[in-house]
Amino acid sequence: MQKIAVALKGRSNSGKTETLLIFIRKLEDFGGISIGSGNSEPIGGGDVGVIIKLGKMRIGIETQGDPGTQLKERLEYMVEQKCHIIVCATRTFGQTVEDFYIACADYERIEIHQQYIYSSIDKNTEKLQNDVLERTIDLIKHACAITEVL
Repeated sequence: MQKIAVALKGRSNSGKTETLLIFIRKLEDFGGISIGSGNSEPIGGGDVGVIIKLGKMRIGIETQGDPGTQLKERLEYMVEQKCHIIVCATRTFGQTVEDFYIACADYERIEIHQQYIYSSIDKNTEKLQNDVLERTIDLIKHACAITEVL
């Protein structure tokens, strides 16, 4: 099975964490079970790192993608745990992007750019998040033939 890593890239406060938390909930709705690096409840400023087992697949998700937060080490842990898919938040450039490429060197790496989400009252917020979620899920289905391993 092909291993893929997806970087949800965006500037600070663009909604990356919120989008990935929704992604975690969707995986749980599909029957995913949190294992490994904690649970899917937000910790430390609302960010979370979790491995979800969905059928035979392990999906690692890391929402903390700020500089200086040991992103590389957390992604390396997900690689060590043999995650088939890793999805993480990064900034648009700089150390977090470099950490993603180094830690996930043995994975097919894909970038999705998070559009800026202005506020929770913005009418486009839910649509923007759903667009990102749909693209992420489609990439996973395509690259890993998710329906065959469930």
